[in-house]
Amino acid sequence: MPAPPDFSGAASRMPPSELSRCRWAARTAACAALVAAAWWSAHAYAHRAAYAPWPQALTDILDRAADCEHREDLLGADAAYAEGLTRFADHAALWSAYGEYLRFYVHDAELARQAFNRALEAPRQDPQARAFALRGLGELAAHAGRDADALRCFEASLALCPLADTHRSLCHFHGSRGNHAAAAVHARRAVAADPGDPIALLQYAGQAQRAGQRAAAAAAFARALERAGCSVEGPGEEPVHCCVLYNAAGYCALADDRAACLRWLDAFFRTPNHRHLSRQDVWNDPDFVALHEDAAFRALLDRWLPEAKIAKDANDAPLTAPR
Repeated sequence: MPAPPDFSGAASRMPPSELSRCRWAARTAACAALVAAAWWSAHAYAHRAAYAPWPQALTDILDRAADCEHREDLLGADAAYAEGLTRFADHAALWSAYGEYLRFYVHDAELARQAFNRALEAPRQDPQARAFALRGLGELAAHAGRDADALRCFEASLALCPLADTHRSLCHFHGSRGNHAAAAVHARRAVAADPGDPIALLQYAGQAQRAGQRAAAAAAFARALERAGCSVEGPGEEPVHCCVLYNAAGYCALADDRAACLRWLDAFFRTPNHRHLSRQDVWNDPDFVALHEDAAFRALLDRWLPEAKIAKDANDAPLTAPR
């Protein structure tokens, strides 16, 4: 994949209202694409091939879409996927990538679910694409509170292909539910599957810090920043995935470096796609429990995620931070 261009495109400066319009346009295009592409599975292929190689043209389209996603250029990503759906709607690889775009960037769970299922039904299959689609369905189920379904999808994904993405999802799944031993297992496996993945390295750093393995945690944190093109002060000139920034904040919180944690959180909130997490998601994150009474932490939430400032109820349900 070519190196990502400078973080100077329209997406980096896009106000929330414009970003909302782009997401609306992406949803509209996605609906039309899903309807049109139904023809493929209903009429085009009576016999489904076994695992098929990706054409180079499809690889180029997916690379272009991923580059646009990296820069938060939703219109560019939407154009790339529209071309892909026109030319390669029979390929699972196209649908699994498109589903993740709809889930993570467009924030449309229903369209993402349809796209992931299209990946599983596509005539031209690929084990990695199927595994990625199952992982996406697991993420949707976990977000909807269907934990048993989520685990089934994640396990089916790993049975096909041990993707670092799926181990990362399971690390977050178990960690957010307080099972840090299981989270640590999947953090290690994610790094083993992709030693250069900065998000996996940051998850591993957080789990190692929890276990008191401070030297290993610090080494993984430093390696993650290097791989992501960041310094200890924050992101550099190139675009950085928002999950790198968020997980860096989580590690710093666990390492009791409050100032660094708030600096990384602020950098995360300045990315357009920080809205894939709600105020409740951030508040309930176990990494930030020690900051619940911190005025600066609350101020960041108030500034970037001002909705639903409600107190916990008498039953101690996991709601958002009180104002």
